Amino acid sequence: KMNLCDKIQISTDFGGIMDEPYIVKDNDYSLRYRHLLYKNPPCDAYSRHSHNLYEILYFLSGDATHIIEGKRYKLKKGDLIIVHPSKYHFIKIDSSTDYERHNILFDHKMLGINMKMLSDELDVVNIKQNSIIDDIFKKLDYYSQKFSNDDFFNIAKLLIQEMIYNLTLVQPDKSAESFSVINPLLSKALAYIGENLF
Repeated sequence: KMNLCDKIQISTDFGGIMDEPYIVKDNDYSLRYRHLLYKNPPCDAYSRHSHNLYEILYFLSGDATHIIEGKRYKLKKGDLIIVHPSKYHFIKIDSSTDYERHNILFDHKMLGINMKMLSDELDVVNIKQNSIIDDIFKKLDYYSQKFSNDDFFNIAKLLIQEMIYNLTLVQPDKSAESFSVINPLLSKALAYIGENLF
């Protein structure tokens, strides 16, 4: 019996709502894909953390704020959050509104994905006008249900690379770039740690 956020379900365009806690495809931690829909999430659903991997979150719905290295971004539908390795980050749930997102965690070196095309300063971009990137997430959902982990891994590598190429074409939405700094001293300390940790 599940007790996390009342009940967790996944909604996809390829099959409605499923009675599984989440879709997850994992390949030895070099790639992890999830699509989550939290019904009535608690405010403390996500912990503060960092990791050596890239993380891309595609925010579909909810009332949440994403904090990256002391910068606070109020999320809007269609926001794509790019978390670079070793950056301290977390999601703060602002109300119990249903929260839905896609999440990709990956080792760009193991997958052979060139992330240098993207600016290190790019944290959040709104892609609601970019149907190609939205379609990539729909394909990830679809393929994650239809193929084995190994086959999905091969397909996902190509789709992530396609997404990165498409992100170089996106004109940043200035409202998505707006953020507030939580604490300037804390931000400087986190930047120093991030630069010298790995």
